[in-house]
Order: sequence, then structure tokens, then C-alpha cells
Amino acid sequence: YDPRLATSQPPFALSQVRGRWIRLATTTVSPFTPGISGIATTTTAANTAPTVTFTSPATPTVSRTLSYTVTFSERISGLASSEFTNTGTATSCTFSIPNSYGITFTLTVVCGSDGTVIVRLAANSVIDNLGLTGPTSTSDASTVTISSVATALAMETQPVGGESPTTFATDPKIKLVNSSGDLVTTTGTTITVTASGGTLTGTTSMTTTSGYAEFTNLTLTASAGTYTLTFASSGLTSVTSASVTITVTAAAVTAPTSTCVTTSATTALSGISVGGLADGSTYLVSVALVNAPSGGNLQITSNTGVAAKFGYSVAINTNFTTTVFTGLLADVNAVLATLRYVGGSANVSSTSVKVTASLENASYVLNAVNGHFYYLNTTLLNYNTTTTGARDAAKAMSYQGQTGYVATITSTAENTFISTNIASAENIWIGATDDLVEGTWKWDTNGGSPEAGKRFWTGTSTGSKYTADGIDFASWSSGEPNNSGNEDYALTNWGGIGRATWNDCPATGCGAGRQSVVEFGTNAADNGFAVGATTYSYANMTLCGPATKLATTTSAAGSVSGVAFTTQPVVTIQDASSNTVTNSTATVTATVSAGGTLIGTTTATAVNGVATFSNLGITAGSASYTITYSSGALTSTSHSITVSPTINGGPGVFSSITGTSVMYGSGGAGRKGSAYGGYYATNGTLTLSGTDSSLPTDAPANSGRGGQDRASGSGGYTAGGSGIVVLKYADSFAALTVGSGLTSTSTTSGGYRIYSFTAGTGTVTVPSGGITNVEYLIVGGGASGNRGYDGQYYGLGGGGGGVTTATGFSAPGGAYTIVVGAGGSGCSSCSPIGSAQGNDGANSSVTNVSSGSSFSATGGVRGAITSTTSDVGGTSGTGTRGGVAYTFSGGDGGANGNASNGAGGGGGGGAGGVPDI
Repeated sequence: YDPRLATSQPPFALSQVRGRWIRLATTTVSPFTPGISGIATTTTAANTAPTVTFTSPATPTVSRTLSYTVTFSERISGLASSEFTNTGTATSCTFSIPNSYGITFTLTVVCGSDGTVIVRLAANSVIDNLGLTGPTSTSDASTVTISSVATALAMETQPVGGESPTTFATDPKIKLVNSSGDLVTTTGTTITVTASGGTLTGTTSMTTTSGYAEFTNLTLTASAGTYTLTFASSGLTSVTSASVTITVTAAAVTAPTSTCVTTSATTALSGISVGGLADGSTYLVSVALVNAPSGGNLQITSNTGVAAKFGYSVAINTNFTTTVFTGLLADVNAVLATLRYVGGSANVSSTSVKVTASLENASYVLNAVNGHFYYLNTTLLNYNTTTTGARDAAKAMSYQGQTGYVATITSTAENTFISTNIASAENIWIGATDDLVEGTWKWDTNGGSPEAGKRFWTGTSTGSKYTADGIDFASWSSGEPNNSGNEDYALTNWGGIGRATWNDCPATGCGAGRQSVVEFGTNAADNGFAVGATTYSYANMTLCGPATKLATTTSAAGSVSGVAFTTQPVVTIQDASSNTVTNSTATVTATVSAGGTLIGTTTATAVNGVATFSNLGITAGSASYTITYSSGALTSTSHSITVSPTINGGPGVFSSITGTSVMYGSGGAGRKGSAYGGYYATNGTLTLSGTDSSLPTDAPANSGRGGQDRASGSGGYTAGGSGIVVLKYADSFAALTVGSGLTSTSTTSGGYRIYSFTAGTGTVTVPSGGITNVEYLIVGGGASGNRGYDGQYYGLGGGGGGVTTATGFSAPGGAYTIVVGAGGSGCSSCSPIGSAQGNDGANSSVTNVSSGSSFSATGGVRGAITSTTSDVGGTSGTGTRGGVAYTFSGGDGGANGNASNGAGGGGGGGAGGVPDI
């Protein structure tokens, strides 16, 4: 009897099989169920062998200790660890269970290697209460794979960017994982990190603890943009982070474009300041006097709150040509406000003051002489090892938007700067090599520097400098280069820190060292740095000397005779180096060569060293002339100009009259007297003869009147026609303002504004923008004719008004005075009979109030009376064309009538005209 198999309702029949107690039969009595009359139910179990199922751990797993759940179909006994085996590939697996009887068991498997684990339970390894053994055959758990060795890196925590130089708002954390991505808790695995751009500093190599490595002090210095970090470990698949956004608050440098200084005198250099960086930032500022003249220097009179950097000085009242210092914004600007130029024995010549500003970064040093930054790469590298050498490592770096290169040293100043300001190190790589041609030393052709491929030395230690490529510097140590053992690469600080002498070495270096100097910067004005996308900014302020000469900045153009230039001349006052003398207020006078006369204002006063003329023009014949500009003892300047003989056609200009055409006056027909009176002769007309279609036919001319036939012997006659004034200019200019006293109409047509004034006297005002190339057409008043007398006299027609055409210019806000000549008047009582009773027409004119120039046309002359017939009426008024005066006769006299009590017919009126020139 085995009490472990007893239920709550013993006894049981027992038998011993294979040394074990087994249950041959069992009866289970259910508990009493209330409500049912005291009858219990009995059930007899079937004689079925026990079966087993396994619940396996997750697969794959990095752990070599596995836990399974083993469940039987009924209560069993006799379960032993030895009944379990592994049929998979993992080796040295051991098995353990906490007890040997029951239904559910926890099986612990510990293996000595990675691989597959397939747990198998032997057949007939357990016995149930009826004495049946089971399971009847071997039983296997599902396959579990153990993979405890890391195969790759994975991101646990992604980095989060910030403002350059950023230490990351969230630090990156890396983990070791197996092929399934499960954490592998190995300690001591080394992981390194690199950035896709910029310069990554801080601890770039970490070891894992329990499978993790967190990079807590990385700093990425880069231009604005997105970057990634790549983490790598030998033998493992690397991992690259998500994109990291880097922002930049750019510095700004403000300075005047130019400041004029005096030789042997001290001049304050005001107006220079920096700004732009985030509040509380430390500014790195450089100030350099570029192309300093003999004895020329800079000084500051305050250094409160700033610190000198890289071996430079900020001593007050002390001469310097270059300095670099750091400080907070207010302190830096207070020092810059005291900057002054101390003149030497020579004038400035192409001299400027260059000021740079950036955010201080302790890993980089700034050479204010050339404006380049330098960085010491402390990783020990061969020079030219593919992808991992000093050359490629430098080219993989960037700072302030500029790609790095192994330093090129082209002057004593740069050589000294590197040796004294780069971190204490000896035998550090520079970018010199003769690897392409032995003995031909160049700055590395593949190095990416501004001097790449330029030769500077030929031969060994007994060789010489090579200057044809523009480089005149080398600093070899005594006896070097010597090519001992095929040495093709150069390093500096050979044999000691700060020695600044070079040696040639193999790519693997010679002696200790193999660090490298990385340089950033080009020869451009901004040194190649990404101004605005980085913290770097700069400004150049030119220093100008005493005024010595004039220079034509803009030549006059638009040279129509008598009209202001459409392009006005501009003259600059300059020093000997052609810098604009910005403090000059010199007066510049314009003169013209023989044959020409300048009109308008011939002088201009310089503002900030620039003299601009406003309404200068020329009156001259068709030829080339020289306009000269002078000012006191300054060297003058001049330019030529060709004068056009005519006014060209186009908007705002009447076309010139050319060829054989002529516009002339023709008398109107006479009128025979009538017994009833009330008739008068016709006016004359304006007639075009020739083929020139460019005449201003849209502007009317005026004519004289013939005498009037009257029924009474004392009858009057009709007045002559009124004059007219027409102004015409491009409609791109604004309208005129017409004053009172004038009768006018205006229209726009064909790109012109056309104003017709038909009566009166008054003023018109030019718009504030001014108008140019105004064309004038001016016609005098027509005269009245005489009347005939019945049977005795012939009345002759009056002359037409003269016609003038001209072109002029009006300054902004100017004005014209316009007079429209009236026609010759009639009379109410014409006596005595036979006298010349007509009246002349009045003159018309236009006067430019601004310039005083005036153009006019006279009125026609009255008609005569004659006892004989005549075809010559009154003389026309005079006008001008091209400065030449012309006159025209009036119309023919009218035929005499003989009707009873009738008056004589008047002659037709003559028309004024303009002849061909």
C-alpha cells in the first residue's frame, strides 16, 4: 500500500510491478450533493496509459538555461531527471525536476553550448495509479534554439540633436543583439561611433556593460542640417542612428564698408560690432589688419572681460596687426568699440580690417592671419592607409561648413602658429608628400587643400625650394628630407614639441607620434566657411587714404543736342589705391571740349565720396566731344560722348522733318461781293508737299482770315484765327497741372500725352517726377484781311501765324508759362474807305520757368487794300525750325464785285507753315 496514491476513499487493491506499487482499480465517490436523496455516484477509471505534453520556452533565446513545463494526463509517479535527453545540437545539457510524482512538473535544462535543444522523455518512464506505464513511446518537446553570442549592434535609444556644437538632448544608447535581435548581455565589447558630417568629439569609444553602451559626452560640431551617427564593433554588424537635426545660431559681424584714415595719425574705427549667437554664448573674435602699410598698426584702449587666445595679445594701447580673443557679447563689443588705426609712415594701400566672429569651441584654434581653423586629431594613424589613414580621416571631418584636410603650411607665421598653438604633441602629420614623384615635394594632390598639387621643394636636404607654384616656404629639419627607407610623407615637430621643423617618414611614421593636424579653410574672402549656416561670420572694412584722383563711375549718355542727358554722369573721389574716399565732400566741375556747350548744372558736390550730376546736358553739332571732370588738385577724369544732330522719333518726341518735303501756307479763295453782304473769304490751309510721312500732322496750324463782304459801306470784317500751342510727351510720365487762364484739351494717343492750348495765358506745372523730351508746336495768331469796296478796291487776305517746333526738358516740379496769340481783330466801323483796316495776329510762346528758355511764333500781318488785283496777301508770322526763321505770305486778294450797293469781296487768308531744312 502506497499512501501517496491514496484518494479520499480508501482502500485500494495493490500490486507490485517492476518494484513499484500500482493501482489495479480505483473507485471515486463523489461528495454528497444537497437536495438529492443520499445517493452517491461511482465511476470506474479506464485502464489507459498516461500521456505527456511539453510547454517549451520562447525560441530563439540567448540564455543557455531553459525552463519547460511538463504536464501528464493523470497523476503519475516515478519521474526521474535521467529519463530526459537532448536530441538537438546543443551539448552538455543537464536536466533537473523538483519531485518525481504529480501531474505538472517544471523541468530545468542547462546546456554548455549554443545550438538547438529538443527535450525527449523516454517511453514507459512513469507509472499511474492503476499501474499502467507511459508514455507508450518517446515524447519530444518543440525545438528551442540557443543563440547567446552577439552578431550585431542595435539602437536602444536614438540620439536627439540640438544647436551646434550639440552634446545631444538625448544621448545614444547601443545594445548587443543576437541574430534574432535579442539582447546579449556581454560585458566588455568595444563600440566606436562616427558622424556622417561635422566633427564629433568627446568619448567616441565605449565598452558594454551587460550588453549596453551609452555615449554620454559626445559633441557634434556641424553646419545646420541633418546627420547620422554610425556605431561599429569588430565582427558585428554596425547600426546607424535615425537622422539628427542640428541647428545653428549664426554670428553676425557689422562694420562700415570703408573708413578713411590719415598717414601718421590715429583714427578711431567706429561702427564695428558682433552679435547673433544665443544669449550667454562665448564669442571667439579675431581682428586683423590686412596689407598693413609701413608702420601701420591697430590698438585697443580697453580689454575688460575678454581673454587673449592662441598666443595673441589684448594689451591696451599696444600696437598689433592681429589678435584673437574670447568673451561674452557685451564685453567683446565694448573692446571693439575702442579699436583704432595708428598711422605709420606710408599711406594705406589695399588695406582693410577683417573681423571674424564664431562660437568658441575649445577643440579648434583660429589663426587670425589666414582665418583658418586647426584641429589636432589625436588618433594614431598611418598617413595614407585607405579609409583609415590621416588623409582620409581629415577629409571626413568638417567645421563651420568647410571640409578638413591635413594641414598645408605655406609661411613662417603659419608654421610657428601650428607649433605653438596645437596641443602638445610631437611628430604630427602635415599634408606634404613626394609619393607621386620621388624628390618632388608637393602639398598632397589628393589631400583636398587649397594648395593641393602645388610644388614647394625639389630633392633631398641638399635640394631647394620650388617657388613657381607661388609657395616660398619649407621648414625641414637639418639633414632632411633624406628619403631614408623610401620616406614619402612629412611630419612637423620632429624631435620635440614646438620645434616646428619637418622630417620625411614612411606612411607608418617614424618614432612616436602619428597624430595629425587637420586644417579648415580656403583662400576665399569668407575662408570657405558657410556664413549663416554655421556660427562663423566676418566683415571687411576698407581703409581709405587721402583723396588723390577722380574716377568716372557712370558716363553720361543720351546725347541729343539741347537736351539733358538721359543717363547723368557719376564721379567718385578716390585715394591712390582707387578706394572711395567716403569722407570727401569735394565739388566736381564738368567742362566740355571745343565746339560744345554744357547746359544745366555743371557742378556736383560729393556725398560720401560720390558726386552725382542731375540735369547736365550738351548743345553741340553732330560730332564727338570730351567731357572732363575736375576738382582742385585732384587728378581729373573724362569720357567721350557723341552728339546726335536730330531728335529721334519715339514716344514723347515729334519726328524730324527730312528729305525734300515742305509744309507751307496756301491762301484761301477770294469771295466776290454781294448786294446782300454777309459773306467773307475762306481761310488758307496747311498743305504738305513731299513724301515725309513723319510730319506732326496731328498738330493743327492756324491761318489768316480774308476780308468780309458787307452790305453797308461802313461794314466790318471777320477776325483772324487764334493761335495754338501743343505740348507732346510720352504718356509714361504723369499729367500736367493746367492753371487758370488757359483754354485747353488733352488726350493720349499712340504712346503720347498731347495738350492743345487754344486761347489765353497761364502756367502749367510739371509733375514731381519730371518729364523729358517735351515737343513744342507753337503757332501765332492769324491776321485779319481787308475788305474790298464796291467798284474801287480789292481787299487782301491777312497772313497766317508763324509756326515754331522745338524740343526741351523740364526738371521735376518745374513749370511752363504759355501764351496763345489771338487772331487779328475786326472792327465795328471800317473807315475811311480805302485804308488798310485789318489787324495783325498776336504772338504765341512757351517759356520754361525752370531754365528760362523760351520758344515763340509771331502773329500774321494784316491784309492790305489795293485798287488793282493782287495775289499777294498779308505776310505770315515768323517761326523757327532748327533755329532758322521763315516767313510766308498771306492768301490771294479777292475779286472785286460790282453788284448794286454791294461791298467788295475780301481776299482769302494765308496759312503759316514750316519749310524743309
